[in-house]
Amino acid sequence: MKTVDLVKNIPTYNLREAKKELVKHILKSEHISTIFVTETYLKKSVSLFNDEVKGVTFARDHLSQYYPIVPLWRYYNSYPTRKQSHTVVDNIQGKITKAWKYVGMSSIKLSVIPHGDQTHPCISSADLICGYITSEIFPLYKANIFEALKDITSAYVKTESIGDSFADHLVPDYRYGLNVETLFPHPIIFVKSNQLNKKSIQETELFKSLLMYAEECGGCVIFEDMDNHHRILRDGNFIVCTDKKAFDEMNIIQGDCLKST
Repeated sequence: MKTVDLVKNIPTYNLREAKKELVKHILKSEHISTIFVTETYLKKSVSLFNDEVKGVTFARDHLSQYYPIVPLWRYYNSYPTRKQSHTVVDNIQGKITKAWKYVGMSSIKLSVIPHGDQTHPCISSADLICGYITSEIFPLYKANIFEALKDITSAYVKTESIGDSFADHLVPDYRYGLNVETLFPHPIIFVKSNQLNKKSIQETELFKSLLMYAEECGGCVIFEDMDNHHRILRDGNFIVCTDKKAFDEMNIIQGDCLKST
Protein backbone atom coordinates (compact mmCIF):
# COMPACT_ATOMS: atom_id res chain seq x y z
CA MET A 1 0.00 0.00 0.00
CA LYS A 2 1.17 3.51 -0.73
CA THR A 3 -0.14 6.90 0.33
CA VAL A 4 -2.12 7.43 -2.86
CA ASP A 5 -4.05 4.19 -2.21
CA LEU A 6 -5.57 5.80 0.87
CA VAL A 7 -6.63 8.82 -1.16
CA LYS A 8 -8.31 6.58 -3.73
CA ASN A 9 -10.13 4.28 -1.34
CA ILE A 10 -11.10 6.33 1.72
CA PRO A 11 -13.79 9.06 1.74
CA THR A 12 -12.10 12.45 1.88
CA TYR A 13 -14.05 13.48 4.98
CA ASN A 14 -12.33 10.67 6.87
CA LEU A 15 -8.99 10.61 5.03
CA ARG A 16 -6.82 12.52 7.47
CA GLU A 17 -7.90 10.55 10.53
CA ALA A 18 -7.63 7.23 8.69
CA LYS A 19 -4.10 8.05 7.54
CA LYS A 20 -3.05 9.06 11.05
CA GLU A 21 -4.51 5.91 12.58
CA LEU A 22 -2.84 3.62 10.04
CA VAL A 23 0.59 5.24 10.34
CA LYS A 24 0.47 5.23 14.13
CA HIS A 25 -0.14 1.47 14.01
CA ILE A 26 2.82 1.07 11.65
CA LEU A 27 5.04 3.15 13.91
CA LYS A 28 4.30 0.81 16.81
CA SER A 29 5.66 -2.18 14.90
CA GLU A 30 8.45 -3.97 16.73
CA HIS A 31 10.04 -4.71 13.36
CA ILE A 32 11.01 -1.05 12.89
CA SER A 33 14.19 -0.39 14.85
CA THR A 34 15.28 2.99 13.48
CA ILE A 35 13.60 5.90 11.71
CA PHE A 36 16.12 8.22 10.07
CA VAL A 37 14.77 11.38 8.45
CA THR A 38 16.80 13.80 6.32
CA GLU A 39 15.45 17.18 5.30
CA THR A 40 17.27 19.15 2.61
CA TYR A 41 17.20 22.86 1.84
CA LEU A 42 19.35 24.30 -0.93
CA LYS A 43 19.44 28.10 -0.86
CA LYS A 44 22.41 28.74 -3.14
CA SER A 45 22.73 27.98 -6.82
CA VAL A 46 24.50 24.80 -7.86
CA SER A 47 26.75 24.01 -10.80
CA LEU A 48 25.08 21.35 -12.93
CA PHE A 49 27.38 20.31 -15.76
CA ASN A 50 28.78 23.86 -16.05
CA ASP A 51 25.34 25.49 -15.84
CA GLU A 52 24.30 27.56 -12.82
CA VAL A 53 20.92 26.36 -11.52
CA LYS A 54 19.00 27.81 -8.58
CA GLY A 55 18.97 25.45 -5.63
CA VAL A 56 15.20 25.27 -5.43
CA THR A 57 14.98 24.57 -9.17
CA PHE A 58 17.58 21.84 -8.97
CA ALA A 59 15.78 20.20 -6.03
CA ARG A 60 12.46 20.29 -7.86
CA ASP A 61 13.56 19.20 -11.32
CA HIS A 62 16.50 16.89 -10.60
CA LEU A 63 17.07 15.95 -6.95
CA SER A 64 13.46 14.82 -6.47
CA GLN A 65 14.01 12.04 -9.05
CA TYR A 66 16.57 10.27 -6.89
CA TYR A 67 16.11 11.85 -3.47
CA PRO A 68 15.58 8.48 -1.66
CA ILE A 69 19.32 7.98 -2.12
CA VAL A 70 20.06 11.03 0.05
CA PRO A 71 18.74 9.75 3.42
CA LEU A 72 20.33 6.35 2.69
CA TRP A 73 23.69 8.02 2.15
CA ARG A 74 23.30 10.08 5.31
CA TYR A 75 22.18 7.02 7.30
CA TYR A 76 25.17 4.92 6.29
CA ASN A 77 27.47 7.89 6.86
CA SER A 78 26.07 8.32 10.39
CA TYR A 79 26.23 4.61 11.24
CA PRO A 80 29.30 3.19 9.47
CA THR A 81 29.13 -0.06 11.46
CA ARG A 82 25.73 -0.83 9.91
CA LYS A 83 27.03 -0.87 6.34
CA GLN A 84 26.80 -4.64 6.01
CA SER A 85 23.18 -4.79 4.89
CA HIS A 86 20.70 -5.22 2.08
CA THR A 87 19.53 -1.83 0.90
CA VAL A 88 16.17 -1.52 -0.83
CA VAL A 89 14.83 1.61 -2.50
CA ASP A 90 11.82 2.48 -4.63
CA ASN A 91 12.40 3.13 -8.32
CA ILE A 92 14.59 6.14 -9.07
CA GLN A 93 16.12 7.84 -12.07
CA GLY A 94 18.75 10.46 -12.74
CA LYS A 95 22.51 10.83 -13.06
CA ILE A 96 25.35 9.45 -10.98
CA THR A 97 26.20 11.32 -7.76
CA LYS A 98 28.69 10.84 -4.93
CA ALA A 99 25.75 9.93 -2.67
CA TRP A 100 24.78 7.11 -5.07
CA LYS A 101 28.34 5.80 -5.12
CA TYR A 102 28.48 5.87 -1.31
CA VAL A 103 25.23 3.93 -0.93
CA GLY A 104 26.32 1.34 -3.47
CA MET A 105 29.71 0.82 -1.84
CA SER A 106 28.12 0.64 1.62
CA SER A 107 25.67 -2.14 0.79
CA ILE A 108 26.31 -5.85 0.51
CA LYS A 109 23.31 -5.90 -1.80
CA LEU A 110 21.43 -2.98 -3.36
CA SER A 111 17.97 -3.49 -4.87
CA VAL A 112 15.92 -0.92 -6.76
CA ILE A 113 12.29 -2.05 -6.74
CA PRO A 114 9.79 -0.53 -9.19
CA HIS A 115 6.41 -0.10 -7.46
CA GLY A 116 8.24 -1.01 -4.27
CA ASP A 117 5.75 0.96 -2.20
CA GLN A 118 3.18 -1.67 -3.23
CA THR A 119 5.32 -4.81 -3.07
CA HIS A 120 7.91 -4.33 -0.32
CA PRO A 121 6.82 -3.73 3.31
CA CYS A 122 9.85 -1.60 4.18
CA ILE A 123 9.37 0.78 1.26
CA SER A 124 5.60 0.87 1.77
CA SER A 125 6.04 1.76 5.44
CA ALA A 126 8.53 4.49 4.59
CA ASP A 127 6.16 5.95 1.99
CA LEU A 128 3.25 6.06 4.42
CA ILE A 129 5.35 7.55 7.22
CA CYS A 130 6.70 10.22 4.84
CA GLY A 131 3.14 11.00 3.76
CA TYR A 132 2.17 11.37 7.41
CA ILE A 133 5.12 13.69 8.09
CA THR A 134 4.29 15.85 5.07
CA SER A 135 0.62 16.28 5.95
CA GLU A 136 0.79 16.49 9.74
CA ILE A 137 4.01 18.37 10.55
CA PHE A 138 4.62 22.02 9.73
CA PRO A 139 7.05 23.56 9.22
CA LEU A 140 9.13 20.58 8.09
CA TYR A 141 12.13 21.20 10.30
CA LYS A 142 14.14 18.40 11.87
CA ALA A 143 13.20 19.42 15.44
CA ASN A 144 9.48 19.41 14.65
CA ILE A 145 9.70 16.03 12.90
CA PHE A 146 11.60 14.54 15.84
CA GLU A 147 9.10 15.83 18.39
CA ALA A 148 6.17 14.50 16.40
CA LEU A 149 7.60 10.98 16.00
CA LYS A 150 9.56 10.23 19.16
CA ASP A 151 6.56 9.57 21.42
CA ILE A 152 4.45 7.51 19.02
CA THR A 153 7.02 4.87 18.09
CA SER A 154 9.29 2.51 19.98
CA ALA A 155 11.90 2.88 17.24
CA TYR A 156 14.97 5.04 17.66
CA VAL A 157 14.28 8.33 15.85
CA LYS A 158 16.95 10.58 14.41
CA THR A 159 16.32 13.63 12.24
CA GLU A 160 18.82 15.88 10.51
CA SER A 161 19.01 18.83 8.16
CA ILE A 162 21.49 19.25 5.32
CA GLY A 163 21.99 22.10 2.90
CA ASP A 164 24.38 23.84 0.57
CA SER A 165 27.55 22.45 2.16
CA PHE A 166 26.45 18.94 1.07
CA ALA A 167 25.76 19.89 -2.55
CA ASP A 168 28.85 18.09 -3.83
CA HIS A 169 27.17 14.76 -2.93
CA LEU A 170 23.74 15.78 -4.26
CA VAL A 171 24.60 17.23 -7.65
CA PRO A 172 25.53 14.74 -10.43
CA ASP A 173 29.21 14.72 -11.27
CA TYR A 174 28.85 12.24 -14.12
CA ARG A 175 26.55 12.51 -17.13
CA TYR A 176 25.68 8.82 -17.30
CA GLY A 177 22.35 7.62 -15.92
CA LEU A 178 21.98 5.44 -12.81
CA ASN A 179 21.20 2.36 -14.94
CA VAL A 180 19.00 0.93 -12.18
CA GLU A 181 17.65 -1.88 -14.40
CA THR A 182 20.60 -4.05 -13.40
CA LEU A 183 19.49 -3.75 -9.75
CA PHE A 184 15.87 -4.90 -10.26
CA PRO A 185 15.10 -8.04 -8.21
CA HIS A 186 14.18 -11.15 -10.18
CA PRO A 187 11.84 -12.59 -11.21
CA ILE A 188 10.79 -9.52 -13.16
CA ILE A 189 7.26 -9.32 -14.51
CA PHE A 190 7.29 -7.26 -17.70
CA VAL A 191 3.97 -5.67 -18.68
CA LYS A 192 3.51 -4.71 -22.33
CA SER A 193 0.51 -2.97 -23.88
CA ASN A 194 -0.08 -1.15 -27.14
CA GLN A 195 -3.70 -0.28 -26.40
CA LEU A 196 -3.81 0.88 -22.77
CA ASN A 197 -1.75 3.58 -21.08
CA LYS A 198 0.16 2.89 -17.88
CA LYS A 199 -2.28 4.74 -15.66
CA SER A 200 -5.22 2.68 -16.93
CA ILE A 201 -3.34 -0.60 -16.52
CA GLN A 202 -2.41 0.21 -12.93
CA GLU A 203 -6.10 0.46 -12.03
CA THR A 204 -6.89 -3.06 -13.25
CA GLU A 205 -7.24 -6.18 -11.13
CA LEU A 206 -4.65 -7.80 -13.40
CA PHE A 207 -1.98 -5.32 -12.35
CA LYS A 208 -2.88 -5.67 -8.67
CA SER A 209 -2.54 -9.45 -9.00
CA LEU A 210 0.89 -9.06 -10.60
CA LEU A 211 1.99 -6.83 -7.71
CA MET A 212 0.80 -9.42 -5.20
CA TYR A 213 2.72 -12.13 -7.03
CA ALA A 214 5.86 -9.97 -7.12
CA GLU A 215 5.56 -9.45 -3.37
CA GLU A 216 5.24 -13.18 -2.72
CA CYS A 217 8.24 -14.16 -4.86
CA GLY A 218 10.48 -11.20 -4.04
CA GLY A 219 10.50 -9.85 -7.60
CA CYS A 220 9.14 -6.70 -9.22
CA VAL A 221 6.74 -5.44 -11.88
CA ILE A 222 7.80 -3.05 -14.64
CA PHE A 223 6.33 -1.67 -17.84
CA GLU A 224 8.41 -2.94 -20.71
CA ASP A 225 10.84 -0.44 -22.23
CA MET A 226 11.88 -1.80 -25.62
CA ASP A 227 15.13 0.18 -25.59
CA ASN A 228 16.43 -0.89 -22.19
CA HIS A 229 14.71 -3.87 -20.66
CA HIS A 230 15.36 -6.64 -23.18
CA ARG A 231 18.97 -6.87 -21.96
CA ILE A 232 17.88 -7.85 -18.43
CA LEU A 233 15.38 -10.49 -19.54
CA ARG A 234 16.37 -13.93 -18.25
CA ASP A 235 14.94 -17.36 -17.59
CA GLY A 236 12.30 -17.26 -14.87
CA ASN A 237 11.02 -13.80 -15.83
CA PHE A 238 7.48 -13.24 -17.12
CA ILE A 239 6.09 -11.16 -19.96
CA VAL A 240 2.43 -10.18 -19.64
CA CYS A 241 0.84 -8.74 -22.79
CA THR A 242 -2.58 -7.09 -22.91
CA ASP A 243 -3.11 -7.33 -26.68
CA LYS A 244 -1.98 -9.33 -29.70
CA LYS A 245 0.33 -6.66 -31.12
CA ALA A 246 2.14 -6.46 -27.80
CA PHE A 247 2.38 -10.25 -27.73
CA ASP A 248 3.87 -10.40 -31.23
CA GLU A 249 6.46 -7.71 -30.39
CA MET A 250 7.52 -9.33 -27.14
CA ASN A 251 7.64 -12.77 -28.74
CA ILE A 252 10.31 -11.43 -31.09
CA ILE A 253 12.23 -9.79 -28.23
CA GLN A 254 12.07 -12.96 -26.18
CA GLY A 255 13.39 -15.01 -29.09
CA ASP A 256 16.29 -12.61 -29.66
CA CYS A 257 17.22 -12.67 -25.98
CA LEU A 258 17.21 -16.44 -25.83
CA LYS A 259 19.41 -16.63 -28.93
CA SER A 260 21.96 -14.26 -27.41
CA THR A 261 22.29 -16.10 -24.07
